[in-house]
Amino acid sequence: MKTFQKKPKPDTGSSTRTRLCVACRSLQPPHNLMRLRVNGEGVLVPDPKAMYPGRSAWICFKKSCVNRLLKKPNVLRHRLKRPVPRLDGLPDAILAHIDAQILIAIRHCWRSGLVISGAQATKQDRIRSNILVVAIAKDASSKHIQQNYSTKFVFNIELSKINIGRCINKGPRAVVGFLEGAPTSHLLRWLQRRSTLR
Repeated sequence: MKTFQKKPKPDTGSSTRTRLCVACRSLQPPHNLMRLRVNGEGVLVPDPKAMYPGRSAWICFKKSCVNRLLKKPNVLRHRLKRPVPRLDGLPDAILAHIDAQILIAIRHCWRSGLVISGAQATKQDRIRSNILVVAIAKDASSKHIQQNYSTKFVFNIELSKINIGRCINKGPRAVVGFLEGAPTSHLLRWLQRRSTLR
């Protein structure tokens, strides 16, 4: 009597999933793209957590891809299987989502003990070598902006000094440094995405 063994199924884990950017047609993992869907009013909106069912499109976190989509919205017709949706405020909605993720990442860094707050603290020699990212508030004075920070990742972020202080449970902060760690790497990824959309 013969026994048959089942063939092992190929690995289809999340590490092998890719999505296609509708603008530049590049294949990338889903965490490098923004999911877009059409809401009830027929407007294309971000759906980053894939909370809503139905067909969707994916787009890169690049200004060139967003601009290409705004210029040629017909590329969505085939992907969404419906008439071309309105693109009212799509760039602003994407930026708002990224800014919200930056806030969440800053809070996570603070909870992990990776935040050095204040311009003076980020300049101290014993701390400066471990700082991976320096974030400067949008309403910081010119002396903070022109300061030479010894890290390769310095970002002018779209948060006020008051909002940065609230994120880390302190008073207003013009400059905040983030020490090396997994939460800081996550924050860095969102800051880089924000800078590519400017």
